[in-house]
Amino acid sequence: MTVGEPRAYRAAADASSNAGSLTSAFLHDPLLRTLVPNEEAFRTLGRRTLATLTWALDASYGLTDVICDEAGVVVCTAIWEPAGMTCGALCRFVLMSLWMVCVLGLRRAFCVAGMLLAFETRRHQHAPTAHHLQLLGTRQSEQSKGVGSKLIQAGIRRADKLGLPCYLEASNERSVPFYKRHGFKVVETYYHFEGGVDGDGNRIVGRGPVVTLMFRPLGGVAH
Repeated sequence: MTVGEPRAYRAAADASSNAGSLTSAFLHDPLLRTLVPNEEAFRTLGRRTLATLTWALDASYGLTDVICDEAGVVVCTAIWEPAGMTCGALCRFVLMSLWMVCVLGLRRAFCVAGMLLAFETRRHQHAPTAHHLQLLGTRQSEQSKGVGSKLIQAGIRRADKLGLPCYLEASNERSVPFYKRHGFKVVETYYHFEGGVDGDGNRIVGRGPVVTLMFRPLGGVAH
């Protein structure tokens, strides 16, 4: 399948295929599946949540990039955000939080909110001025074909032009070598669910999924 070049996300044209692509990309993600352990439930709740997250961040900052196939279907998405939050973004996140309570239920919504708050606290410790890669996901059928590399480079070039570093939270250990190849280094490994429960209220066995916090200084790092 032939794919195009990175371009800006267009909500009217891309929303539906973007939600499907991200659901496919994160179907086996350890962190997100801890929030929604049941696969059938994840296909529904995960799709809705990822679609709403895309709306909230892209409407606020316009830093969402996609790659589409020849039919115009989104196969890879990168959602970036700047270091500071605007008033408009704050309002959208309040709306998104209310939506999560309605759709995900109170317990799971609080679980998501607590996780995002913990991530934000660490982001401001490690990279207070960085462009933040909130999410990078490639449809399963297009993984390991260089699509993700092409898209993340577009965001990195944008940050470099602004003279800013980059930062991300890798929710799957398998993706860490990929990010290292693009100049990121590990600054912390974090176990948010250690000693807690998953989205269904079941006690976590062991430490739970690891989240690898990674920073890319301006110009990247040598390996």
